[in-house]
Amino acid sequence: KYFEKLNDRVLIHANCTVPEELALVLYSAYPEYLPYSQIQTSLERRSQPSISKAWKKLWNEKRVHRDENGFKLTQPGFAYAQNILRQL
Repeated sequence: KYFEKLNDRVLIHANCTVPEELALVLYSAYPEYLPYSQIQTSLERRSQPSISKAWKKLWNEKRVHRDENGFKLTQPGFAYAQNILRQL
């Protein structure tokens, strides 16, 4: 309902903040990692500064994890994304 997968991107059809959209993009692939390039493609309608601020916010809150495989939600991040979906 709120996710649409189109080739190498995930569109989020919800009115939400950039951190929320980022969390939902990662949620759509959970528990798999997503490469940064695919996340950027999914968020291409957002400005780069706002995406950077969203990463920093979620990282500081320990809601995302990054390693050589890409990015994924942590357990608190997964709960955060589920809460977003409940509120939509």
